[in-house]
Amino acid sequence: MGRLDEALAEERLAVELDPLSPGLNARLGTKLLLEGDYDGALEQLQKALEFDPNLVFTNMSLAHTYSRKGMHEEGLATCQRVVSLGGSKPLGRALSCLILARAGKTDEAQKILSELKGHQKLDSRSLILLAETCSVMGQKTECFEFLEVAYQERGSWLVFLGAYPNLSNIRTDPRYADLLRRMGLPPH
Repeated sequence: MGRLDEALAEERLAVELDPLSPGLNARLGTKLLLEGDYDGALEQLQKALEFDPNLVFTNMSLAHTYSRKGMHEEGLATCQRVVSLGGSKPLGRALSCLILARAGKTDEAQKILSELKGHQKLDSRSLILLAETCSVMGQKTECFEFLEVAYQERGSWLVFLGAYPNLSNIRTDPRYADLLRRMGLPPH
C-alpha cells in the first residue's frame, strides 16, 4: 500500500517490454485510473481493448474511468458490456449501482443496492463495489458492513482498499483504521 508510483513504473516497463499484451495494458490503465490520470487511463484501457475487447477486468476499469471523467452514460453502457461478456450479473449490477451513485442518480442506485443486499452470495469484488456505492451516497455504516463481509470472506480485492478513490470519505473513520489493522496493513 502507498507505493503506486513504484507500481506505475513497473507496469510501464512491462508494457514497454510487451506492448501488445492486453492484460499488461489494462493493468497500466487501471493504475493510471487509481493515480487519477483519467485521460491516460482511458487511452491505455482503449488500447488494451483494441487487442482484446472481451476482457471483463478491462471493461470494468473502463467503466470506472468513464465515471471518474463524468462520462456516466458511457460508463453505464460499459457495465452492460461487462455482463454480456460473462461477468456475473451481480458484478455488473454492482458496478452500475456505483456509477449511478456517482452520477447523482441515487434513487436508481438505491434500488439496485436494495436488490443486491438480498442476494444470497456476492463475490468480494461486488461487495467492494457496493461498499464504494454506500460511501459515495454517504451511507458509511452500510459501507463498512459490505467491507466487513468482504473481509470475513477474505476478499482478495481488499488489498487495494487504500487506492479506491470512492472510499476516500471513510478513511478518517476509526472503523477504517480497524479494518486495515485486522488485515495487517499499515494505516494511512
